[in-house]
Amino acid sequence: MGSIYMWSVLAAQISREHPEWSLGSIALIFSLQVITYALVTVVSGFLQDRIGPRWVITAGGIMMGSGTILAGFADSWWGLIIGYSLLNGAGIGFSFVALACVLKWFPQRQRGLASGLLTGTFGGASLAFAPLAASLINSTGSIASTLKILGLIYLLAVTIMAQFINNPAGQNLAADDETAGEKGHTPGQMLIDRRFYVLLLLFVFGGISGLIILGNAQQFAVYYAGVSGALAISAVSLLAIPNGVGSVAFGILTDRVGQRKALGVLFIACSLGLFLLPFTSSYLSFLLSASLVVVAYAGLFGIFPVASADYFGTRHFGVNYGLLYAGYGIAALIGPGLAARMAEHSQKTAVQAGAAAEQIHNALIAGYSQSIWLACAACVLGIIITLLFLKNSYGPEEGEITKKQDSDFSIKGN
Repeated sequence: MGSIYMWSVLAAQISREHPEWSLGSIALIFSLQVITYALVTVVSGFLQDRIGPRWVITAGGIMMGSGTILAGFADSWWGLIIGYSLLNGAGIGFSFVALACVLKWFPQRQRGLASGLLTGTFGGASLAFAPLAASLINSTGSIASTLKILGLIYLLAVTIMAQFINNPAGQNLAADDETAGEKGHTPGQMLIDRRFYVLLLLFVFGGISGLIILGNAQQFAVYYAGVSGALAISAVSLLAIPNGVGSVAFGILTDRVGQRKALGVLFIACSLGLFLLPFTSSYLSFLLSASLVVVAYAGLFGIFPVASADYFGTRHFGVNYGLLYAGYGIAALIGPGLAARMAEHSQKTAVQAGAAAEQIHNALIAGYSQSIWLACAACVLGIIITLLFLKNSYGPEEGEITKKQDSDFSIKGN
């Protein structure tokens, strides 16, 4: 999953090699990769619940590696879609079931920490992958060779590490559900529970905001901070730090104060960072505002796995969280492409109006800024929904988790 966050480095090289491709069409490669990954987690979760994580993650490593290598041999946009977006994306979705396995190793009050630590490594991985991708591009001079080498790394690393992963031995998951006051919702029961759709919507709003930044980080560094080359690429790597820290911090916060308060802090931080970002004019101010957004975005992956396990049980966690994760797929469909399309439309309008070069440049930035403020509005809406519909939070100061989970929301589940 960490490979997702280096996309802006790859996108910049693809744009250089294929200037005839629009910004929107390049962004769509990334969006479809994340959508595929999010949707496939339902299938991989179903398989993990039945056969365990080892072979599911092994299959994921094979798909990740072979898909990326196949994309390296592609000579068309459709070739990248098939290899990178679909096959690589499916591989990431299969590999992601490690989260379901890990959450079952920990008691309920430590799930946030466990989820945060695991997903934090995903975000932090771009600290290594972004400079690696940039180095490969510089040394090979092409996106094709870079993808082939990266694909080989994925193939070997994921399939080998998968052999060391198993479900916890001798753990009675059904008993754990009962101890937590959870009957263990089946996927069908969860889908008629209104709480699921509240969480899904919040996942969409938070995901859009983070993916707009991470999917365009290198470009934003160029246009807002006024930097280029290695310094712009370094922004992608440096954002891996808040990406890793955010998952752990919000995971711990969820264990301490519960989902409602943690989500409230998350959306407030995200709103503030998005509001400030278009006003940045230096590399440092850009990094600070973008980091605030990325910390909040990463927090989604410390909070939502715990929310799924707490509200719907761990018995069917693989499928249930996969269905909830569809919210991330919806966010991927909207976020990165929204920024690219709005920037491109604004730029094209300026060109058609006969604007000067500087005005065209400013129009492009204005298009990006409009997409960022739309994401900011979504986060403000996320604050409102959290305050209105999440009534109780899970925290030590509020006593034990109630056995009647429906009381945790102002709208009752069926």
